[in-house]
Amino acid sequence: MTLIKELQEKVREISGEFHKKTVWTSAFFYALLMEQIGQCAIKYMHNGRNAPGIDEDIADIIIACICYLNWLGMDAEEAVKKALEKHRRNLKILSEMTS
Repeated sequence: MTLIKELQEKVREISGEFHKKTVWTSAFFYALLMEQIGQCAIKYMHNGRNAPGIDEDIADIIIACICYLNWLGMDAEEAVKKALEKHRRNLKILSEMTS
């Protein structure tokens, strides 16, 4: 998961100080995420899964999440590990329910 650490550090280098100086509440990041998700939804509704640039818009959501974790002072790699474990557990439950 070294890539996650590298990504978090690169995002911190680019925007960490800016967010520390200008963002006062989590509401900023929620609004940013909603805007990014909305862009993806609009593209998908109009062009489906092959919408031009939807891959970059999805990556924008990932970057926004990393920015939020940086602002909170949290480790993205640890957060992703926990999320993957939760995803694995949830998928197991869903698979058992649909079998």
